[in-house]
Amino acid sequence: MSYLAVKENTPLMKTEPTNLMVKEKTPFHEIAPYKGGEQTKASFIVVKVTHFPESIDQMVKVMKENAVKTLVLENSPASLIDVVQGKKTAQEHVREYILKETNGAVDLERNPGVLLLPRLDSYKHRAEVLEKLGKEIPGLEVVILDPYYDKEAVGLRGETYDDRMKLQRSITENIEDRRKYALANKDFESAVVHIQYGAKELARQLAMTDGMRAAAIAKEIRSDKVAVEEGEGHDVQKHLKERMKENPVSVTFANRSIIEKVFKENENFRHPLLELAQQYITKGETIDKNTADLLAARACAAMVMFEREMQRLLTEGRKLTAEKDYQIIKAANELSFDDCKKICIA
Repeated sequence: MSYLAVKENTPLMKTEPTNLMVKEKTPFHEIAPYKGGEQTKASFIVVKVTHFPESIDQMVKVMKENAVKTLVLENSPASLIDVVQGKKTAQEHVREYILKETNGAVDLERNPGVLLLPRLDSYKHRAEVLEKLGKEIPGLEVVILDPYYDKEAVGLRGETYDDRMKLQRSITENIEDRRKYALANKDFESAVVHIQYGAKELARQLAMTDGMRAAAIAKEIRSDKVAVEEGEGHDVQKHLKERMKENPVSVTFANRSIIEKVFKENENFRHPLLELAQQYITKGETIDKNTADLLAARACAAMVMFEREMQRLLTEGRKLTAEKDYQIIKAANELSFDDCKKICIA
């Protein structure tokens, strides 16, 4: 789960059959650490994406440039397979998906403005791309593989689906609900504490998700060249390298050209919430308190700036771009603790 999925706080649509091969999502309750044997000879290209349409286009470009024959997607609704198989159009699928996720409250035909939200706009574009990708890459295999969200799967340390969903609720409650409540009461320091707690939980989730996903990929994938979709904050390539030491694993950023446009060389382009979560992954409780406080404050400011920008754009009927999102992150990463407080308690 990326920070964008948290900060938007919104639930997540007839053609001739294509030549795409599709693997249905399978239970991974028997996943165990890879012990050798019939190991895949695949080379992996991990494509880091964000919830913006620009990322999807760049991921496809990477696939074509590297003659990739297998695409491993992150968590996606099983009904997306209908689009890949040509049973439904992308538009039909996205409309049905939003209706289901909102219990019928939001109909895309009557409320097209919902697609102004980056995550849903990106999802729609993703479905459209998959709809036509098989015609451009004959024999492409598309695999939806993210066992963290599989109800039958058990984590590598025994975590059940209920355990994982409880963890996800805790992240959302702290980073969204309790943060907003604290800010509404002009209590910036409490908002910072809630973000820190949420970031610790997010660190646990990221490590759990990536470990489970790498194990599933090691077990399931037997192709020569594989593109692995990876969202913000994730590090599945680390786990792949640990499990499959003989397999080449490379990493590319789908938004590299945008990052290079907004940020200077060696400048941190990571959202401060994800930076804080990464610090908890690598340092745990030994993280310096001042560093934790500053990163949490910057994360709070970044989310407030994002929310205000989204509200302005929605009012104007315009979309947030990946470049503008990075500009918000860049601005947040340059703020002092007091600067953040002034932005959040305005």
